[in-house]
Parts: sequence; structure tokens; C-alpha cells
Amino acid sequence: MNRRQRVIVLAFVLAGLAALLWSPLFYVQSVRVEGNHYISDQEVQHFTQPFNGKNVFLVRFVYDIRTFLMDHLTVIQESEYEYAWPNQLSVRVKEKDPWVIFLVDGKSVLVASDGTLLSDGSRELSKGFSHDVWIIRGFPKSYFLDPKMPGDLIAHIQKVIGAIQVHYDNRSLQLEFRGEDDWALIQDDMLPIEIGSLDDLDQKFRALHSFFVYYEELKRKKSLASIDLRVPGKLFVTYAK
Repeated sequence: MNRRQRVIVLAFVLAGLAALLWSPLFYVQSVRVEGNHYISDQEVQHFTQPFNGKNVFLVRFVYDIRTFLMDHLTVIQESEYEYAWPNQLSVRVKEKDPWVIFLVDGKSVLVASDGTLLSDGSRELSKGFSHDVWIIRGFPKSYFLDPKMPGDLIAHIQKVIGAIQVHYDNRSLQLEFRGEDDWALIQDDMLPIEIGSLDDLDQKFRALHSFFVYYEELKRKKSLASIDLRVPGKLFVTYAK
């Protein structure tokens, strides 16, 4: 192939690329996002609207809408493209999993393990979640004003939950924040178990276990109102009147 032929071929290639880039046939009619549960449809439309009417190949390979969405919607953990000829573009997303649910002013605020706010409780969700998700009370709504909770706070909560799971295996538990290094468990939605600090947890939960063994053997049981483990080496029980 001589030089003139190469120039002609290159011209045809460039003309073909230009046709792909500027032909209305390849303009994106709409970008559809699938798999979203925590991201509202309004948020999706807000971030995908600017790509409507642009060339589908530019949106796919140059603008990279998938990366754009993940940068702006931190709820997304991963995503992939689905393309239908000639101008249908879908982005299927996988959102982060809930780690804890914070009960705040009567609403359920879902948070991922990296601190990302998944749902502020303002709308009903179509997706359920695992029974392993912890429920935590006591944090004021000021902790949830940003899209992500501080990393040091998340690390502290992970430490609290991890320490409790090592010593006390009960599925019907909620965690309550009472103040700096002051925690309580709520068992069966109604029985508060005051833990206090995370010091001497092994001793505290051994005492708690011994009490429940004794309590279950009683023929006539009084209803429990509260259990207090905050004083080292002691367990205080209050019975309902």
C-alpha cells in the first residue's frame, strides 16, 4: 500500500469515526441506572441527565459515566455497563451493604461499614437487610448531617461491637450510646443492661451469664427492669414493680 492509499484509508477511518461521534443515531436517549435501593430515583436522574443527548461512545469511553456516578454517589460499591445498540446505555450498580442501623428521632438511619450514609430514614426502602445488622440508639442527628461519618467514630463503634460479640452471644440485642465510653445493651427491645466502659468486659459478662443461669432456674420469676454491670465485680438487678 503506497502513501496515497494509506492517506485515503485514514481519511475513510476518520470519516467513519466522525459519523459515529456526530450522528444523531448514536446520541444517548437516556441513561438507565438499575439495582439502586438506597439511592433515590431523583438522585439518579440528577446525575444522569447531563449525559442525555451526548454521543453514546463518548459517554461510555471518554466521560465514563460509571466512574462519574461512583465519584458522586458514595453509596455505590461497584458498577458495570449494559449497552444495547445503538443508543441505549444502562449502568447496573451494587450498593454497599448496611452495617448498623441508628435509631434517630424515630427514623432508621442505615450506615455502611466504612461510615457511608445509605439511608436517612426519610423514605421507605424496598430492600431488606441481614439480621446481623446491629441497631444502635442514642446518637443525636448531628452525627448524620454529612454523607459519611468520621472514620475514628466508626472504628470506635466497631471496637465496641467486636468486644461485645466476643463475650455475649445474643441475637436480640441493641446497642445504646450513653456518652463517652458509656454504653448499654437493650435485650429483647426492653431490658437495659448497663455496661459502662469496655474495661473488664470478660468479668462483666461472666457475672451476667451466672445471673441468667440462676434466674432461669427460679420457679417464680419477677420481671426484670434493668441490670447494671458498671461497678467492677458487682451486678445490680432492678425488678419491675
